[in-house]
Amino acid sequence: MIYLTFLFVATANNTTNISTAVLDRLEIIQMPSYSDEQKETIAKDYLFPKIKQQAGLSDLQLTIDEAVWPVIIRPLGFDSGTRSLERTLETLSRRLSRMIVEGKLTKNAAFTINAQKR
Repeated sequence: MIYLTFLFVATANNTTNISTAVLDRLEIIQMPSYSDEQKETIAKDYLFPKIKQQAGLSDLQLTIDEAVWPVIIRPLGFDSGTRSLERTLETLSRRLSRMIVEGKLTKNAAFTINAQKR
């Protein structure tokens, strides 16, 4: 006789809409949210370099001042994941790329996002 074992993995941001019959058959593992420090590390070391490369920018063309990272990471309040952080970095990178393509900036221009207001 052959016995097969299956392991199903499911994810959910909110379990309130999952029926109790299904929840009784699951082992719920709560994952903590990222801290601001963890998000900053993820953004600086992984997301930002990848996003700049996808936008066709070099490391020297776009930099973010250290004082600005907390504002980018938590612009409007608490966000447990990194999706909105990634979207913000994509917006910044694409905007600069578009300015270069449209000829508003030279290709060798170095652009730094800082806390100064215009």
